[in-house]
Amino acid sequence: TLDPPEDDPAATVAEEKPAEDGPTTDLVGNWTSDDKTPIKLTIDEQSQFTWQASPPGKPAVKLNGDLIASSDTIALETENEGTMIGRVRSGGPDKFTLLLQGMPADDPGIVFTRQK
Repeated sequence: TLDPPEDDPAATVAEEKPAEDGPTTDLVGNWTSDDKTPIKLTIDEQSQFTWQASPPGKPAVKLNGDLIASSDTIALETENEGTMIGRVRSGGPDKFTLLLQGMPADDPGIVFTRQK
């Protein structure tokens, strides 16, 4: 599980801690994926998120809740649907990859691009 820092129980969205001299991504904003299941992800300044997935041939899925971030991991916590946890890899200011916990090691993750 991902625990927020003890001195800030309502951990806020922070920039991903870069690998040495690596890129950073401010997660606040509107994002879309080009995955086989299109996803729209919105993260606001109060660390609230909306995740909208549109699986082909299935009903759309919409999740809302709290985002908790550490240096390279996020937890998307919902009240009734559980928590998605994943590692975040920055692709620069307008791109990141989410590697969801529990996926196979060779899974490329979900690539999100900032919508302007």
